[in-house]
Amino acid sequence: PPPRLSSGMITGLITHTDLMRRISIGSPSEMKSRRLRSSVRREQYYGSVELVVSVDPRGRIRNIGRFRLEPSSDCVMDGPPVSTTNSIVLENPQEEMRWYWKYFLGNEHQNFCGCDPLTKDPIFLSIVVEEEIDDNKLCRAILWTSKGPRRMCIPIPPGGKDLSVKTVIQRFPGFGDFNRTLTPITNPKIQKELTILEDQEGSVNCKFGVIYAKSDQNTDAQMLSNEHGDESFERFLKMLGQRIDLQGWGSYRGGLDTTTNSTGRESVYTVYGGHEIMFHVSTMLPFSKENDQQIERKRHVGNDIVNVIFEATDDPLHLNFSPTMMKSHFTHVFAVVTYCERTGVWRLWVFSEDSVPAFGPSIPHPNTFTDPARFREFLLTKLINAEKAAHNASAFVDKRHRTNDTLLKDMYIEYLKDCPKGFNRVTDAVIRHIRSPIRKDAPREAIDFCKFGELIKLEKMLSGEVVDAVKMNVCRRQPWDKEIMLRNMPSYEVIGSDMWGHEALIVATEEHGVMYVADDKNVMIFDASCKVQDVIILEAFGLCLVRADKGKDGYVGVFSLNELRNALATQVPIQKKIAQAHKIHGTKGCHLYARIEDGLRLKLVVAMGRKVCLFRWSLSALRRDKPGDNLAEHFTLLTTHSVSEEPVSMCVYEKRVISSVVKAVVLGRSHLFVYDLNDGTEEILAWDVPRNASSIIMKAASDGESDEFVMLYQNSTLLFDRNDGRWNWEQTFWSTNLKDFAFRFPFIIGFGEDLIEIRLVVNGNLLASMYMPSVKLLSLKKDIYFSVERAFSSSSASSSSNHTPLSSRSSLIRRDRHQDNKRWDIYRFKGSRLEMAGGEECNGAVNGVAASLTSGGSFTPQIIRRLDETVGRTMTPT
Repeated sequence: PPPRLSSGMITGLITHTDLMRRISIGSPSEMKSRRLRSSVRREQYYGSVELVVSVDPRGRIRNIGRFRLEPSSDCVMDGPPVSTTNSIVLENPQEEMRWYWKYFLGNEHQNFCGCDPLTKDPIFLSIVVEEEIDDNKLCRAILWTSKGPRRMCIPIPPGGKDLSVKTVIQRFPGFGDFNRTLTPITNPKIQKELTILEDQEGSVNCKFGVIYAKSDQNTDAQMLSNEHGDESFERFLKMLGQRIDLQGWGSYRGGLDTTTNSTGRESVYTVYGGHEIMFHVSTMLPFSKENDQQIERKRHVGNDIVNVIFEATDDPLHLNFSPTMMKSHFTHVFAVVTYCERTGVWRLWVFSEDSVPAFGPSIPHPNTFTDPARFREFLLTKLINAEKAAHNASAFVDKRHRTNDTLLKDMYIEYLKDCPKGFNRVTDAVIRHIRSPIRKDAPREAIDFCKFGELIKLEKMLSGEVVDAVKMNVCRRQPWDKEIMLRNMPSYEVIGSDMWGHEALIVATEEHGVMYVADDKNVMIFDASCKVQDVIILEAFGLCLVRADKGKDGYVGVFSLNELRNALATQVPIQKKIAQAHKIHGTKGCHLYARIEDGLRLKLVVAMGRKVCLFRWSLSALRRDKPGDNLAEHFTLLTTHSVSEEPVSMCVYEKRVISSVVKAVVLGRSHLFVYDLNDGTEEILAWDVPRNASSIIMKAASDGESDEFVMLYQNSTLLFDRNDGRWNWEQTFWSTNLKDFAFRFPFIIGFGEDLIEIRLVVNGNLLASMYMPSVKLLSLKKDIYFSVERAFSSSSASSSSNHTPLSSRSSLIRRDRHQDNKRWDIYRFKGSRLEMAGGEECNGAVNGVAASLTSGGSFTPQIIRRLDETVGRTMTPT
């Protein structure tokens, strides 16, 4: 929004170019040390980086800072609305990030110690194997390094070989060739040290500063000198939480004095999303008439990472506040709130230091809220995510790395002296399956180990450091809530698949040809002799594209959907000779292909050895083929180019900024390059291609205005984008080896062997994870379709209409080793929810929680964990 000029000081937002004409500040490397993507949609969602300048009345620059402003100053208030995703969700939620607390502590597990072969720094490895019903097992591992814990989830099929420590540690990035010695640590006290290490990633509870500011106040001293707030401020505090008496307060106190009232008599407190929150309200902290700087107030709000500024103003559309007015170097995020009494509208702006990674939820445009409950939920989520993001700012990261390094070295010295002298080779150590400590045949050492972990857990809960799941009683419908489309379907060994409408799945297999799978039909439509490798259904054009055969005999064929309907009606599959007659001229030898289609236009890129061809469908989407038409003739060859290396993976996208430009991202055996299929220019990216490049999957992420694509390799994704003439990439690590992924800005969804994870594109933060046995991505169109293996037995067939929740570890499903007995459920993520506003409220609370805690049984971590899972199942739609 345009800045408003105040009488005491001019505060404004000045672009980089304009400012550099006046003054010289810092070096270019400092200004670009933390780069935020400059594409339009990034700024619409997560703000733009601005230079924020404070100038005194004489025009002299008083202070300058580099902050990201949300909403972006490019999104003017009187402009057209910007489509944003307002899914209000906590990033890196505690139940997903505190693995040691949730899965290890209080359960039998194994810990190992060793050294990183590259840095020679100590590392620790914690492994637990969870044994569920019907012999399903799930291995979870945490690798503790000075840069923080890395998490890995490894499914273990029934009857599979026992995992070794070497198998587990080599799953982690950078440890693929690890073959050093690892020492088992059996001392139960190490659980306390590892809990402390996990706590370094960020506190479970939060404290936020809340400052009342008037529109003519231009320094932090003036703002903190307000002895009382107005009615609007009191309404704001009441919305944030409950007013509490600090004297004798027994819950989280956020550094406030609860015995002598030295930090005031009252404060504001709330619980949200499993986090206890204490607000350091400036008008409730001790006020001093003699001290103009209000040191006692500044001591608390100035040491909070996140501050909320409530600005009392007659012009709520424009801000007087600037983060450069605050002298604190510790506060990294400022959320500015205004309220209009006349209209009842709340407005929100957020200033974040440039070193703080972007975080959600994105502020809507316009940045107005009329529902106080909705605004409270949005604001608290934004504040909690802001504090988590700020912990990844360089100032905090360096300090945390030093702390972790010191803790790990102390642990290494402390626990290695109690170990036997003979080191075990990493290949010799076999992971044990978890045993319940209540079993009579459990070793005494295992029982003592588990009891010590339970005591640590109980102590932290009683001290108020951790909020249990009892207070989490409201759920929201999230954009990634799945919908079941087809139940109890026969499963196949899929080599290619696509959805035909919402009711039918087209599956390409080696053994059975191409199958049409629906509720009432299971029909072969292409004979196995056709050797179809992949299939694409283009309903907007009434077409079906297939990539058939291999090697020099490979080709791309095009069929009318009417021909497929005829094969369904007659139950006579299309034979090889007929399929070859539908071959598109110039595609012989095809081993890779990709299409670009927006509903109106269709283009096809085909790779044959080192030759890459661009085709265009000459008919519009509104025109249908006539009986007897040769559809292959309607594909026009536009360009043909020879690339440097034969592609092993390829994706394509089209930029339509000034004119249409089709680009192909090609991965060869040695290089990764981007090829302009219009003019034939080639751009090599400085990225080292791994040896097994054939396992890499690439998909376009461009919105038509930017150069972006995503690459998947093992358990990490890399988001490549081109800015200022240079390609850059950001890497995101996943907690399982991914088999496939789907990109839907602002989300990226990873499909592992038995796990789905949803993360934010902009920062890689985890939003949710779901256990899905043998999950497989089937179709990626507007909606995202995937299959999940379900139990199949004599009893399950009769109850196939009942839906079994699959969202938590307690829902592990028995797997039959015989392929004929496997069955699928087909689900989808709705694209409209992922790309637009999500998050519908749903009624309901976690029933029976209080009864579980007061049922006379032991108040153990196992009970609390089951309650966590009950909450997870409650949040899963049926």
